[in-house]
Amino acid sequence: MRERLFHRVRRAALIQACYLGLPFLPRADGRLLALDELTRAVPPGGTRYMGVSEVRVDRILGSEDRSSDFSCNYLPLKLSMAKRWSTVRDLMLGPGLFETLKLIEFGGRYFVRDGNHRVSVARAHRRVFLDAEVVRWECPVPLPMGMAPSHIPQFRAKARFEERTGFYSSVPDAHLGKAKPETWDWLADYLTGMLRDRWIERCGEEPEPEEINSWWLTDLYRPTRQIIHRLALPVLFPDATDLDIYAAFTRFDEDTGRLLSLNESFSVFMEYYEKRRLPARLYRRLVRRISRILGGARREKDDFYRMTRLRILRPDARIPDGRGDWYRFLRYQVFSYHADYLQALTGERPEFDTMVTDWYDRLLAPALALHRERSFDQPFPVFYKRWMTFWYRLRDEEIRRTGKSRTDDLRASLEIYLARNPDAGAVRGSA
Repeated sequence: MRERLFHRVRRAALIQACYLGLPFLPRADGRLLALDELTRAVPPGGTRYMGVSEVRVDRILGSEDRSSDFSCNYLPLKLSMAKRWSTVRDLMLGPGLFETLKLIEFGGRYFVRDGNHRVSVARAHRRVFLDAEVVRWECPVPLPMGMAPSHIPQFRAKARFEERTGFYSSVPDAHLGKAKPETWDWLADYLTGMLRDRWIERCGEEPEPEEINSWWLTDLYRPTRQIIHRLALPVLFPDATDLDIYAAFTRFDEDTGRLLSLNESFSVFMEYYEKRRLPARLYRRLVRRISRILGGARREKDDFYRMTRLRILRPDARIPDGRGDWYRFLRYQVFSYHADYLQALTGERPEFDTMVTDWYDRLLAPALALHRERSFDQPFPVFYKRWMTFWYRLRDEEIRRTGKSRTDDLRASLEIYLARNPDAGAVRGSA
């Protein structure tokens, strides 16, 4: 009777273990992660005693020497464990078990040295915290949630990446997650090679590791990652992580010589892969449409500020609120129209920060000042969208006719817009 729960839990563990991989196979993800598998791949540094503290049960990933006895969720696999497991359960649910666990911390996750059954019972009963005595083994890189035996080659490649770049030492709060081994090797080459050369060309001096790592993370990876999710690209690459997709896009972009704007490069990149994956293409478009419908103006606004980092680059920036299509228009203007304009002006793709700040200083802020100066009746988001759309069409017509644009001045374009659209010039209070 008292072992009934054990058998129910064990059945669930066996089903899960067999679904993820037979637990007796060496690389099967259905069994618990063994600490020695990780330390063989990435030897630990020094050790440090951390004392006794509360530890979240969901951060306990494996065991020092009992990994074959439990599934990946720390549920029992062996029938011979029934009596011991049930006894520990009775003691934990009653007043009779006060011993602390003994855990080893490695890569920010925990492995059980003593107390495997207690962790198993805690998982079965959804305990959140357990008291534990912790010893830390130094690890060069953090372990991601969901780490499994099949991810060990990725972990080894991630450690090689840290050894070559010092990324996690210089940017300790970075969370890159998991990626394929070839992605980590490519990223190390990219940071220490092409990106380093670009920094020297831009700044005229050799960068410190923390400078180039922080620059890549803040100005390149995070904005591009936002675009990746905005375009629902994970649907096209179901077996890839965000970092894998970033690497695939960057390699594609570099192969084209970075001659296109960021927006155009993504369009060509998607078109190239969508031709090969028609079902994924249709599903991706469906996901994007549903996301737009359900997201609303608040999400579009958050996405705009997150992707452009305008609040960081221009803390005093003020953009009037509008509907969802208003923020989509601004995003498209920054990443497409203005990026193309700067690229035509300078002959090379603009740096991300330059593109965003120049857009705000050259277009948005002066346009908002003109709108307030003239006291136009139309709300600024409506007025600005119509004005900018008109201006871009005017410039395109001039370029087609004469080979160049004669209307690059903001105030001049406004006068032409008002001359051709008199109703747009109505001012507040003029009935």
